Amino acid sequence: MSQEQRTLTMHPKLLLDVIQRQAGTLEKAVLEGVMNAIEARANTVKISLKEKGNKALLSIVDDGRGITTREEVELFFEQFGTPHEESENKIWAQFRMGRGQLFAFGKNIWRTGPFKMTVDVKNKGLDWLLEKNTRSKGCKIEVELYQNPIGYNYPSIASFKERIQELVRFVSIPVLFDGEQLNNDPKELEWTCKDKNAYYLFGVGEELKVYNLGVYVHSIPSYRSGVSGIVVSKKQLKVNFARNDVHSDCPIWIDMNKVIIKNRKKTRQQRRSLDKSERLSTLIDLRDGVEDYDEVKNIGLVHDVNGRVVTLEKIRKHKGAWTFAKHGDIIADKLMQQGQALCFDEKLPESLGFTGNPGRLFYWLANAFASDWDLEKNWSHLEGCFKPFKELRKQFNSSYSILTSQNLTTTEKRILAILNKMPCWKGREIHIGLSMTAAGWTDGASYIVIERSFLDGLYLNSSVGVGALFALLSHEMAHDINTAGSHTHGEEFFRNFHDMIMSVESGDWRSESPMAWMSSFEYQIKRSRIEDRRINERDKKEKQQAKADKKLGIAAKVK
Repeated sequence: MSQEQRTLTMHPKLLLDVIQRQAGTLEKAVLEGVMNAIEARANTVKISLKEKGNKALLSIVDDGRGITTREEVELFFEQFGTPHEESENKIWAQFRMGRGQLFAFGKNIWRTGPFKMTVDVKNKGLDWLLEKNTRSKGCKIEVELYQNPIGYNYPSIASFKERIQELVRFVSIPVLFDGEQLNNDPKELEWTCKDKNAYYLFGVGEELKVYNLGVYVHSIPSYRSGVSGIVVSKKQLKVNFARNDVHSDCPIWIDMNKVIIKNRKKTRQQRRSLDKSERLSTLIDLRDGVEDYDEVKNIGLVHDVNGRVVTLEKIRKHKGAWTFAKHGDIIADKLMQQGQALCFDEKLPESLGFTGNPGRLFYWLANAFASDWDLEKNWSHLEGCFKPFKELRKQFNSSYSILTSQNLTTTEKRILAILNKMPCWKGREIHIGLSMTAAGWTDGASYIVIERSFLDGLYLNSSVGVGALFALLSHEMAHDINTAGSHTHGEEFFRNFHDMIMSVESGDWRSESPMAWMSSFEYQIKRSRIEDRRINERDKKEKQQAKADKKLGIAAKVK
């Protein structure tokens, strides 16, 4: 067979899959419409979402140049992936695929110039309808959504608006949602600093938010970035296909990152006290050899189990026992109170990417900044001082105490309130207490106590965690004697436990078995947590937004 030059092709189904599967969220699809409008030289973009019964209609309207010729329809609407030309006003566009996200969420009707285009990929696939339209300026997109997102993906239209606002917060032209402007031109705001590449605002929020020419890309945890705040690029960043990450080889981002690093070093020099994420980022910088040990050696960087911080200099000079334990562990706290050992948070090795012998952690860390002589003289002894926590805790005797309401956390109070409303305890009141040896205990008649650290270790958003809690409570219910100090299991106990477990009638309010109330507890605890989280998240966002607005000068501008 003679040679034959051929070209690779794509099956139509692959294009349909790309259209349907590239869509992540509805607000990201709306963002594509906003970016297209700005690139079409629009002066304003108007967004609206209206509900009618169980249906919803999304509209995006702009006053840009629109599509004016049939050739443009074929090249830029019908065909995906048409390469961009230098003469085009392209700001973000790279792949000419974004409109597919709008197609994925509902039946699209586009009115632009002399054309009306209707796309319904769910019912018509890649076939679409082109019609004549009364000539109109700009572009009007209406999307009859396949599913009403309100109450499903978004609690309310207001929450949908807030999600869009986060994405378009710093674009250069007004973006309106039902008449309310969502964004601010970064040129008119006040920043910590700015240069040819970007605007920078540091010290707000809990992460570093990155915007590509005003459009949100992603948030970097502050323990990685070393700072919190907002950065808005003035030039196009090199982002991935989903536009939710910046390529590490992007030259603009490399220069921007130098400013970020310079700011976090400046922060460390100006403040002797750092927040948790700044401490971790400093340790990571030491590990990576980009931070000077002498500059940070006397700043508290390492968390103990109670959340207090210890300097690396104190650790270097420490000659006694030390260990890792769970955050908040009672026995670890006792060890430190009595001066028997330093007890660090057990998550530290993992946070630094260390997987070796835990006793060598600080020697391993110091290897990045210390000389060979310094390593052996000042850091090597720490491995011999390390003691496994299990070994250190053996020395403690049993003790039992019940915590008063004043000493309970909000979460603990919530758990007790839900438990004590249940009719299955036969007159016993549920409490939370402290013990170094028992997960729970009872006096056999009037109360049951759950040990705090045991409770803290349960993941009550899962059936496994709830099951473990109710297994403990059922176990203590089966005791008719005081189990504080002794925990024997006689014939009476096993009979009571057997009868309790076997009498489960789930959902029956008359059931005397605690196990019958597991699903009710799980539902109530999730519901209360969701509500608390919603309120806390709302309050936190409002405070962070107010702080950012104040720094940016938005509040003063509104006045």
